[in-house]
Amino acid sequence: MLRLLIVLIFPLSVVGQDLIVTTGGDSLHGKIKSVSEHYLKFVSSKGGERRMIPLTMVAQRQRNFRLTSADSILTKAEVVKKYSGFSINMGIGIGHLLYPLYESETFIGQRYSNKLKTGFAFNAEVSYHVGKHIGAGLRYSLHNSWNSLDNVVFTYPTGSPRQ
Repeated sequence: MLRLLIVLIFPLSVVGQDLIVTTGGDSLHGKIKSVSEHYLKFVSSKGGERRMIPLTMVAQRQRNFRLTSADSILTKAEVVKKYSGFSINMGIGIGHLLYPLYESETFIGQRYSNKLKTGFAFNAEVSYHVGKHIGAGLRYSLHNSWNSLDNVVFTYPTGSPRQ
């Protein structure tokens, strides 16, 4: 008789699970006991702890929610259909080159180099995916910067000036 009672109670506890989704994106499984003006009281499915959560933190709740193994596993055809297709990405903004252009020991040369590293950046990408992890594509990147110096005099190692 005890064995029959356990078999009858266990399926009811699995089917009667409720789902609570928080505003932070977390999902809580358990049995909702009561909902008041400000709080939701439920019993957690892990450990059977009684918990209380403010309604302002609840994004969604669903009674008698049960995720079966068929719901969580996609077939290979569904994965290919879900992730296959074209994608086009573009980006425009201010860019800064991280690698050194040239070494300069003078303050003017360092300032010139730093200004030359900052400029306009443009990126474009076109790709086609045939699955979740397989695809091919083309990417184009452009970094455009400019700088100028006025009234600069260079000297040769011999000491003679060059303008």
